[in-house]
Amino acid sequence: MVEIAHAGAADRPALGTNAGNGWLFALFVVTALALWIGSSAYTNTALFPDVTEQFIWSKSLEWGYYKHPPLTTWLFAGATAVFGLNTWVPGVLSGACLAVTGLLTWLIAARVLGRRAAFYCLLLWSLQQQFSLRAYMYNHNVPLLMCVALSVWALLEACARPERTRGWVLVGVAVGLAMMSKYQAAIPLTGALWALWRTGQLARPEVRRGLLWALGAAFIVCLPHLVWLQTSHGLPFQYASKHLEHHDLPARLSNASKFAVLQLRTVWVAILCGLLWAAVAWRSRSPVAHDVSDRPGMDARARRAWIQGLVLLPLAAVLCTAVIGGAHLQGQWGVQTLQFASLALVAWFTARWRFPSLGTALGIAFALHVLGVALVTVEGVKQSKGTALTGHVIQFGQGQVIADSISRDWHRVTGCPLRYVVGDAHLAGLVSAYSPEHPSALEDGEFWKNPWITPEKLSAAGSVIIATRADLLPANAIHTPEMVLPAVVWRREMALVWGIVPPTEACR
Repeated sequence: MVEIAHAGAADRPALGTNAGNGWLFALFVVTALALWIGSSAYTNTALFPDVTEQFIWSKSLEWGYYKHPPLTTWLFAGATAVFGLNTWVPGVLSGACLAVTGLLTWLIAARVLGRRAAFYCLLLWSLQQQFSLRAYMYNHNVPLLMCVALSVWALLEACARPERTRGWVLVGVAVGLAMMSKYQAAIPLTGALWALWRTGQLARPEVRRGLLWALGAAFIVCLPHLVWLQTSHGLPFQYASKHLEHHDLPARLSNASKFAVLQLRTVWVAILCGLLWAAVAWRSRSPVAHDVSDRPGMDARARRAWIQGLVLLPLAAVLCTAVIGGAHLQGQWGVQTLQFASLALVAWFTARWRFPSLGTALGIAFALHVLGVALVTVEGVKQSKGTALTGHVIQFGQGQVIADSISRDWHRVTGCPLRYVVGDAHLAGLVSAYSPEHPSALEDGEFWKNPWITPEKLSAAGSVIIATRADLLPANAIHTPEMVLPAVVWRREMALVWGIVPPTEACR
C-alpha cells in the first residue's frame, strides 16, 4: 500500500517557502489573468453565448436550468447583486474563480509532485488556453474547474488525516458543489477514486468510513437539485441527449480524433514553455530534473496513480462517450478533461530533462503571456476595424449597437420600459446584457426554457421579437423598414430584424 504523506501544520504547503517567493507566483497568476481578461474586454465587441446565458438565467434563482445545474448562475447572480448588471462582471468573476483554481492546483501539485515542482506546474497551468486566452469567458466550466480542484485538494487533505470527520464533510460539500456546477464533474471525481484505489487508500477502514461521510454531505448539498430534476423530468439530460448521434464506427472514431487534436491546441503553449525551459537548462547546465522539489511529494507509484486518475482517465472517459456512446464531442468538453495537464507535463518533462531556476522559468512563462496578449490584442483591433481576414472577435455581433438600436425603437413606439425580449438565446441575451434596462429574455419564444416568464406577463408588458427575416415575425408585431441591422453572427453576415409587440396594460 502506498501512503499519502502525513503533513502536520509545519509540513503543510504554504505560499511563502524557501522554494521561492510564493507571493511572487501568486502575483504572476493574477497579473496574467488580468492581462488576458483586459485584452478580451478591450477587443471583443460582444459577450459570447455562454456568457449572455447567465444574464438570462440570473433573472430568477432556480434549483436548476434546462441545460445545467444552478451553481454557475447563482455565483453570477451574487456578483451582479454586488456590482450591478455590468458587462465587465463576467470577466472579473471568471478571473476570481480561476485565481482560486490556480491556488488549489498549486496545493494539489505540492502534495503529488512536491512543493518546488508545484511552482513549475502553476506556470504551465497559467499557459493553458482556458486559463489565458479564454479566461474572460464565464461559463459553467469555470465553477466546475474551481470545485473539482477544491474536491481533489480536500480529498488529499482528508486522506492525510482520515480520522477527522470535518475533513470528509468538506470533501462531500466540495463534491456536491462540483456536481451542482456541471454533471461532467462525475468523471474527474471518479478518477480521484481510481487514484485512491491504486494507491491503496481504499484498503484503510478510516478512509472508507470517511468516504461515507463525504457521500452523505454531497447528497445533502445536491438534494434540492435532485428534487428539481425529478419534477422537471430531467430537462438537462434531455438537452444532453441531443448530442448523441447514431453514426457508424469510423465516423465516431473521426469525431474522437478531431477532439483529441483540438485539445492539444489548448496546451501547446504550455508544452512549448516546457521545451524552452529544458533548452535553457541544457545550455546553462542547471541542476538535474529530479532535484526540482525541496520537499518531496508522493513516491513514483502514487504520482502515476494520481496523474492517471486526474488526467488520463478523464480523457479516456470523454473519448469513450464518442466512440461507444455516440456523443458528438464539443471542444469545450475538454476544458476540465485537461485541467490537471500541467501535473502530467511537469512529471514527464522532469523525468527526461533538466529545468532552469524558478526565476528563469517564471521569466520565460511571463514573456509568453505578454507575447500572446500582444498578438491577440493587435489581431482583435484589426478585426474590430474590419481589416482582418477572420471575424473571431466580432463573430457574435456588435452587442452595444444591437441593444441600443432595439431599445431606441421600443421607446419610440411604446414610450414604456423594455421588460422582455424574445428570440435566439444569444441575440436576446445580448439585449438583456447591454441594454440599460436589462430586460428579461425568453429564449426562442419557449416558456419551458425560462419558466419565470409567463404568457400573461409577456402580454401585459409587451416585448421585442428578434428574428433574421421579417417574415418570421408574428403578425401582431409592429415592424418598419428601419428596424433592421447588419450584423456578424457566428461568423456569418446577416440582417437582424425586430418587431415590437406593444403592452396590453398601461406602463408602470
